[in-house]
Amino acid sequence: MDSHGFPSRSWTGDETVWPDGALAQGSVRISGAVERDASWHVVTDRLGWTTVVLVGRPDERALHTADIDAVVRACADRCFDPVRVARALTHRFGLWMEDAELGILRVGPQGHLVELLNVSLPAILHYDPRDGVVPYEPIGATEGLNELATTEMVRLEPGALLLATTEGVLPRSASWADLHVFVAAMGFAHFGGQLADVAPPELAHILRTSLDLGEGPRAVAAIGLLPYEQLVA
Repeated sequence: MDSHGFPSRSWTGDETVWPDGALAQGSVRISGAVERDASWHVVTDRLGWTTVVLVGRPDERALHTADIDAVVRACADRCFDPVRVARALTHRFGLWMEDAELGILRVGPQGHLVELLNVSLPAILHYDPRDGVVPYEPIGATEGLNELATTEMVRLEPGALLLATTEGVLPRSASWADLHVFVAAMGFAHFGGQLADVAPPELAHILRTSLDLGEGPRAVAAIGLLPYEQLVA
């Protein structure tokens, strides 16, 4: 059965015409930006769950984006959860995935519930307007794909944001102080979930002008719930 809703698609930095704006899943918005050596992929399955995959490519060893898209689409056709998506990518691409950066987020049909798995990204950040920022650190490919692997379930409150980052945006070596600088530079407290409501070129501009980006793949994928005043407007 073919997936529906969002088609499987990606944006690699040179394809500046896609997408024109943020994607909508209920009251949730989905966006992303790629500077280099990465791609992000979005697909909705027949149950209404939308899977967002962020892949950082190791040492500029690029796979064809269409090859990754094909696996993501096949997983959506089978309504795979993030663990099974990660296993499918590893099975298909083998040793390449051991050095890649990978994070997978699966957004529920109504948008408020997100299932996430950080396999090897430096961090997936959850910002809540009341509780601040919580980083979900990588669990590693071995632990992430074994029989005990589990995902995290996050319920987004109005104004909340999930931001998946690669090494060139928020390095693994970043301290808590570096994290606070990053959060301030991106305007989490001011924009919150609205950061996911901007088009990829604008999000890329925020990255370039707000941060001293590090080495390695440079990309983010954002999932955000609009603030309360916009939800009731």
